[in-house]
Amino acid sequence: MDCHKKLLQLFILLYSVLSYSQSYKQDTLRGEFTYMLRAKFDTRTDNKYEDQFLLQIGDNCAFFANAVSLKGDSVMANSGTTTNNPDGSITLGWKKGTVIPKTDFNFTIIQTHENIQYFDSVFMSLFTYKELEAYK
Repeated sequence: MDCHKKLLQLFILLYSVLSYSQSYKQDTLRGEFTYMLRAKFDTRTDNKYEDQFLLQIGDNCAFFANAVSLKGDSVMANSGTTTNNPDGSITLGWKKGTVIPKTDFNFTIIQTHENIQYFDSVFMSLFTYKELEAYK
């Protein structure tokens, strides 16, 4: 059951980010930058995390997300299956052999002239937060 919840949350996160970014489809890409993020989340251990992030800047918005997560989103978008069951329920899944890249950094940030919106998964839940009036 936990696997189904996680799968549903991934679909919701993907759908939220993609539908939000679709509203800026006409935006012109002005720059794209790759960053290496290095972090140590717990000072009690020596565990260090490292991953690449992508920053895309357009006329109307900026998009900041994990490069591995974006690859995973692309794999999910192209490999998702939906099965309509006889009882009326729907089963979501992946095409056989699909491998979704994993990362410890699943957050995405979308900034517009009106707001900044954060997307992240927290335990088994999708977390989204919006700061209004990004540019004052």
